[in-house]
Amino acid sequence: MSSLATNTQRTGLTDFGDFATAQSTSPLPIHLLNFDAVVVKEGVMTNWTTATEINNDYFVVERSRDGIDFTSVGEVDGAGNSTQNKSYSLLDKDPGIGIIYYRLKQIDYDGKFSFSDVVAVKIKKATTGIAVFPNPAASNIHYQYESSGGHIQIQVVDVIGQIVYQEDANEKAGTVLSEIDIKTLPEGVYSILIIDDKETQKGWFVKKNK
Repeated sequence: MSSLATNTQRTGLTDFGDFATAQSTSPLPIHLLNFDAVVVKEGVMTNWTTATEINNDYFVVERSRDGIDFTSVGEVDGAGNSTQNKSYSLLDKDPGIGIIYYRLKQIDYDGKFSFSDVVAVKIKKATTGIAVFPNPAASNIHYQYESSGGHIQIQVVDVIGQIVYQEDANEKAGTVLSEIDIKTLPEGVYSILIIDDKETQKGWFVKKNK
């Protein structure tokens, strides 16, 4: 079993508009429901959900070693204009070791930009974590992890922290391969957690309708 620990920290603001329109009467560019970072097998998965978007061009996920100086990890196209919940994700394949900070930068079509709150993960050392496949998936996911044996709890959690699936099991020590039916889940990014009396292992997957 790995000895990786993950911790997410928030500072309390949830709307990009608090930054982008402080001196303007124009509509808020985004209503951000969440921005999180989760340690997975491949690195650190950042995911976020918007409730509305107005003239939103794209997002940039930024990373920092000290919480002050940030550099770009990658970009994701925005929806432009939307009144429906939209889920996004971006994988950081080279996060490093220690406390790593992330924030989300949102850019309008006119070039104006704003930032989310900063979140942080703590990585003690590399881990195999939970492998999930296929990913994305529409009907079933398979997940594989290393068990120390005994009672475990499997949880699937959505981007706002709600448990959408939960199961208890007793496993033997060693590699465990199992599956979950996800047909009824809405589209979006989900975390899968394996919880025992020693630690919590985490993975992620994206649910697609097709």
